Amino acid sequence: MKAKIDTAFGVNTCHQDINCFKFGIIDDSDSDPCRITYDGIQHFLVKNSQEDCVNFLATDKCLYKGSPDERCDFIIFNNKCFCFGEIKRTDNRGKSKFISKSIAQLETTIQDFLKNIDFKDYILEAYIAFLDKKPVPSSTNFQNAKLLFWEEYQVSLFDENEKHF
Repeated sequence: MKAKIDTAFGVNTCHQDINCFKFGIIDDSDSDPCRITYDGIQHFLVKNSQEDCVNFLATDKCLYKGSPDERCDFIIFNNKCFCFGEIKRTDNRGKSKFISKSIAQLETTIQDFLKNIDFKDYILEAYIAFLDKKPVPSSTNFQNAKLLFWEEYQVSLFDENEKHF
């Protein structure tokens, strides 16, 4: 898959191969891309029980550096599952606005990848990770987005701060 991404988007420095049991993804800068962390604050946690290679790709502000369109923050994948991720800082006020923006960012990235890469034999997933981690997005807006993502793209949409490979 890494070769397909390099062919479609150009070889880049936004990619890392990770072979450990768990790692985190942190998005703590408005000007820099999200990054990998192994301890401390983790906005999104990846558990890799088999310790197989998991690939991390910083998308917003890295792969799509200088793009006028906002994209999701990161992509993680192995040889079976390909996941798009968006991290959002928010409080409970106006959460639906953040859900809508996250959905739009994920959708823009997913459309671009589907246009450029064949995902035959891959499970596709998308994650909105709210930093407050409160189980709120069972809103109609979020439920409609889950249905749309599946019908339009065959992508399962989750409100989670954790992925298990």
